Amino acid sequence: MNTPPQKSMHGLSVGTISSSSVENSNNDISDTLALEIDLSHGPQAFHLQISTHFSLTGVTAIYGPSGAGKTTLLRCIAGLQAMTCGSIRFRQTLWQDASMQVPTHQRGLAYVCQSADLFAHLNVQGNLNYAQRRAQKRTLRVSAEEVIELLALAPLLQHRIEKLSGGERQRVALARALLSQPSLLLLDEPLASVDQHQRATVLPYIQRLCAAQLLPIIYVSHDLDEVAALAHDIIHLVDGKVLQQGPAPELLVSLREIYDAARTEMAILKAENQHLKARCEALEKALAR
Repeated sequence: MNTPPQKSMHGLSVGTISSSSVENSNNDISDTLALEIDLSHGPQAFHLQISTHFSLTGVTAIYGPSGAGKTTLLRCIAGLQAMTCGSIRFRQTLWQDASMQVPTHQRGLAYVCQSADLFAHLNVQGNLNYAQRRAQKRTLRVSAEEVIELLALAPLLQHRIEKLSGGERQRVALARALLSQPSLLLLDEPLASVDQHQRATVLPYIQRLCAAQLLPIIYVSHDLDEVAALAHDIIHLVDGKVLQQGPAPELLVSLREIYDAARTEMAILKAENQHLKARCEALEKALAR
């Protein structure tokens, strides 16, 4: 008999794993990313406590509100965040435990964050060439021609970086990451710094990248629409812990319910706040007489 899952303050089960994920856990774990993380950091001692593994197939979204620990988790995977205990295993390679840590540059991954971080002194072609030179000793997974076509960069190759829009810079950043021939691509809210119009322009390119399944992708976002458009699997992170995990079609139903309930509550609170504000103004006028 299964032990009833522990309830969180949000009314959901902590560490809930869908039936499909349980079935998948019996598959070959050599193609998984296994995480055992327990760390506290920051002035308020934020605690990230995660014990899970997931398939390195398609796109896994790490979804949750701001402050949930999504970026911290991604930095741990990338080797950019010190861990006092726990372990990270990529396929059959141990990346980190209490006694050792594989440096970031030896993990064979690429990291794209909110700011594109391109080389301003090079044009678009120069940025792509840099990635290709860095990847000369790695297995060729995708060619420059394929990446340029996938992200529609041909008209931009001779452009200077400062002439690009925010959305175009993110497309170049994605291309440069792919041309480094990584075994794993980490995307940390790549659309968070662009406006709504540019987001709508760039998202289809990211969808094409995800659909191509050139390599496993971990996509961090607090935007449920992005997650719904891109993810095959979802890890729902709240307060540094995995609240739910499983295939996107299954989890999106409950996540939509949470999202809609939060929006309704926020609308009620805003209405109450407006009422209180109007009442206070009326009282101030009465006292001023």
